[in-house]
Amino acid sequence: MQVLNSFTTKKHAMEKTSHDIYAIVTDKITGLLDQGIVPWRKPWHGRGAPCNLLTMRPYRGINVLLLNMLGYRQNYFLSFNQVKAIGGSVKKNEKSQLVVFWKYLGKKDEIEETPEQKTKQVLRYYHVFNIEQCTGIPDRFIPPVPQNANDPIALCEQTVLGMPNRPYIRHLDNEAYYVPTEDYINMPDIEYFTKSEAYYATLFHELVHNAANRIMPHRIG
Repeated sequence: MQVLNSFTTKKHAMEKTSHDIYAIVTDKITGLLDQGIVPWRKPWHGRGAPCNLLTMRPYRGINVLLLNMLGYRQNYFLSFNQVKAIGGSVKKNEKSQLVVFWKYLGKKDEIEETPEQKTKQVLRYYHVFNIEQCTGIPDRFIPPVPQNANDPIALCEQTVLGMPNRPYIRHLDNEAYYVPTEDYINMPDIEYFTKSEAYYATLFHELVHNAANRIMPHRIG
């Protein structure tokens, strides 16, 4: 099937040196760490392991970290051509995510025969988009989203509501962060957390960032 074959076609996988790709991946991770975000440590999730929407083939290796840290509500991804093939389109100004894989050169039996043959491999990459970055994808391709039954904790809610000059708290992205320039906190919805306590622990962590900027600004820098 042409739609499924586009997942691994050579057309969508461009070659770079291993050093270039390692640098791109490293820059993405260190960039998040510089913002105080530890992408592999989250008590919430983006609805399952990252996988290709059409093949349902899960991504492996460093790709799991690269795609998970994007924070989308559903971890389904497509190449640009796959989006077009099913009648969808990528939204304007959306940026793709790098996905990497090793491609062995030569015959498989030759690779298994001699250790030297195993060095004949090329690190390649292509780009994918999350389904939230796309529009026009038919509903039949997108699996339903399960939800955790996490209830608000009354005492925690009272603590947040009683905080003087508290920042605006929104739930637009599936990421937890504080924006000091606009004084707001973004949180994933409570049902995306492993349990209710994890939601409030994360929220209170972000409120500490707010306090450091608004209540104790002398500690910044």
